[in-house]
Amino acid sequence: MSLISRPAVEISQGNLTLYLTFVTPDDLFNGNFYTVDALEPRTQEGYQRILDENRANRLSRHLIEAIDEGYAHLPTTIFLATDRSLDYDEETKTLSFDTDEVGPFSVVDGQHRIEGLRKAITKKPYMRDFRLPVTIGSNLDNTHQMYHFYVVNTTQVPVDPSMRQQITKRFTEMAGVEDLPYMPYWLNREIAKGSDAKALRMVEFLNEHDDSPLQGRVQMANDPKSRNKIKQSSIVSVFKSQVFVASHPLAVQETDPERAAKIMLNYFRAIDEMFVDGRDRSKTVVYKSNGIFFFLSISKWVFNSIYSSTRNFTIQSITQVIQDALNELDDEFRSIAIAEWWMSGHGASSLNRASTGVYIDAFQQALAASQKSDDIVL
Repeated sequence: MSLISRPAVEISQGNLTLYLTFVTPDDLFNGNFYTVDALEPRTQEGYQRILDENRANRLSRHLIEAIDEGYAHLPTTIFLATDRSLDYDEETKTLSFDTDEVGPFSVVDGQHRIEGLRKAITKKPYMRDFRLPVTIGSNLDNTHQMYHFYVVNTTQVPVDPSMRQQITKRFTEMAGVEDLPYMPYWLNREIAKGSDAKALRMVEFLNEHDDSPLQGRVQMANDPKSRNKIKQSSIVSVFKSQVFVASHPLAVQETDPERAAKIMLNYFRAIDEMFVDGRDRSKTVVYKSNGIFFFLSISKWVFNSIYSSTRNFTIQSITQVIQDALNELDDEFRSIAIAEWWMSGHGASSLNRASTGVYIDAFQQALAASQKSDDIVL
């Protein structure tokens, strides 16, 4: 017999009775306290997803690193359920139950937090009294438990990537962050790299500058949705993977963010003149995800050519380097030089990331060929 009594709040929501309280590792990992009813499609049983060990390990690492700084926390409640009734004393606000009688509780939501905590206490045994917030549902049979699992996991919305980028940038730029007693390792890593902040500053500049072809073309965090804009999270991710890397000369050569942004502005103005050529920017693939990926991917070779020669980043100089490469393209790729090909409903619309990569490789080879031909002296 394992009797547990805890201060709790009883909450009634329609026909549902919930109890808000806490459990500790000593509760969770003592005997048959909980079970995870994993989905088995063949037998049509269960409803839980398979445990993601990587996710549990990340939570465990957070707890292990943060506990000694007093910053270990899992603030959101896990959701446990039983098909039995629970004893609640309204006068003392106390929830009591015998786990041998009502257990094991089914984990409706929170299996990764539980597993992360279990892993953490193997290295930090004194965490056995860690209080994990829990919501317990009573008188819920398996069908009702599966229903609540479905509702919880299909209606809660994760933080939008654009919001995460904005918050990471703010942490990177804020004074006093270094005084925090603990910073999660994954956030600390992002702040140290600074790529979110660099890429986001670049995107904000291009989205706001009066002379930028991208002005107003980026759907920033918390902006209303628009079919004709590229999401901030998408374009920032491409800048991070294609520009703010050690292989890109702009990231290596330019230490002044304002100068780097102005160079990229001229680059997109050259792109706009060549591949949009006065057409409706809202209807061109140039400013959609695949177009941005293509032009930022080839920018490292375009910029490398300029850095190794004139170091002149005027629109005319950038245009000349790109045109030289286009002149050397094989016939099967020459369509990319035609602005109409980049309009919605034409050739570029059929590209996916893999086929875009084929055109990127072709451009690289053509640019290399154009530079070799320039070296020939007759």
